[in-house]
Amino acid sequence: MTEELFAEYLSLAEKETGISIPASHVKQIRRDLERLLKKKGVSEEEFLTVLSRNSAERRGFLNLVTINETYFFREEKHFLVLERELLPKLLGKKKKLCLWSVSCSTGEEPVSLALLLEKKRSFNPNLDYTLFASDINTSVLENFSTGAFTKNSLRRDGKTYHPLLADYGRWEDNPVYGKSYFLKPEILEKIRISRLNLLKDPLDSIPQDLDIIFFRNTLIYMEGETREKILSRIVPKLSPGGYLFLASSEIPFVYLPELELQESLGVYFFRKHLWKQDFPEVLGGAEWFRGKLRSQREEDKVKVSGLKIEGLGPAGDPSETKPVPKGILRGAEQEEPKSVAYKPGELEIWGRPALREFLSKPQELMDSFLDTLNKGDFDSSRKILEEMKNGFPSSAMIPFLEGTILRGQGRAEEAAGGFKKALCLKEDLWPARFYLALSCTAKSPAEALKEFELCLYKLERISEEESSFYIPFLEGFDKGYFIHICKRWIEKLKKSLVP
Repeated sequence: MTEELFAEYLSLAEKETGISIPASHVKQIRRDLERLLKKKGVSEEEFLTVLSRNSAERRGFLNLVTINETYFFREEKHFLVLERELLPKLLGKKKKLCLWSVSCSTGEEPVSLALLLEKKRSFNPNLDYTLFASDINTSVLENFSTGAFTKNSLRRDGKTYHPLLADYGRWEDNPVYGKSYFLKPEILEKIRISRLNLLKDPLDSIPQDLDIIFFRNTLIYMEGETREKILSRIVPKLSPGGYLFLASSEIPFVYLPELELQESLGVYFFRKHLWKQDFPEVLGGAEWFRGKLRSQREEDKVKVSGLKIEGLGPAGDPSETKPVPKGILRGAEQEEPKSVAYKPGELEIWGRPALREFLSKPQELMDSFLDTLNKGDFDSSRKILEEMKNGFPSSAMIPFLEGTILRGQGRAEEAAGGFKKALCLKEDLWPARFYLALSCTAKSPAEALKEFELCLYKLERISEEESSFYIPFLEGFDKGYFIHICKRWIEKLKKSLVP
């Protein structure tokens, strides 16, 4: 086979799967392909034509070129973090978990997840779970569906959890493969196995609001644009507050506004922000802010002249800036909120009394709004927002929140209208401009670029005191975080707009 023809086969594989074949696998794939052509009795040119027309043959070819290296409890520390840190957090909120092993190969990864959950289940009988497992390779999925695994599925990495295998299966001598492991059928039945081409197939078989996604050792074989496209399809399946695990070497490839990089026990992974939209929690800080205000009223001790943030001195004091943690607001010591009839436009100044009065809305109302928004119950979110309108009919906050609801519904163009309306009421409401820019990235990249540049301009010039007013609506994120995101988007959009 000539180099030119073989290159066409590799190009077809990448076009169909998004995977760039690594140099270490090229020789083996070439040998396997030549063996397949000889078996079928067709020429290299003829088989290329067959692949362009016959989907069944194309699937067989893709089985040949995909990489299927895996074993039980690979990257053992990932499972340690799950067991010790993340599963207890999730199970403190719900009793049924939903997981997805995206590129499961012969099944060792989803089985490892299932066994860890079964271990948890032995101490918590009310725990239930559904585990989805997918791969593009039909051959490895057929092997997986038998529930049988060879001794090659064991490595030194993962040995901490190897005793679980004996608890939920058995080892037997196999005349063909030697010693083999057979998973209990009841465990295999908990795993829903399906063939998926992540680049082209609809992902309708995978539900929304997954708690944990394992997508390891696949992105490393993809180019930048393909990675972004695949992630843009997978990440929306993750529940707000859910976790995404990649291989350690793949972490630097990912930077998405909706994902927050976290670390535990030396392991890096991503957590999806609590809003379904690709923007951080906008109202999450309201509860602790109101709590601080209530505490101040009770104690009546703190009387200072402005807001202070941990790590920042008074306005103009260039003291060291620290990351903004949850619960950082201190010293909001204005006079007691009064029932004030604001004149049109007065609230949009967002002076302290106006902001505090907005935050003093009943806690149940605000919590209900956030809860319904996070669950995707947008009809209920809208009803609650209607109640909020009664007190603040001309506030820029109202169309801003309306825009976030519409964005959560996937109605980007209508959402953009809400953010534009908010900006008409308050031009320097930079969170609305940030959302507007995000809403325009797909269909109006030039407008998105302009809005990101305006947002960046505002963020780089906003005073610390002024930016502190937004902190209750941006839980744990200081302006530096958004400056960084704006710069990344500006760089990306400028490249895409080059003729």
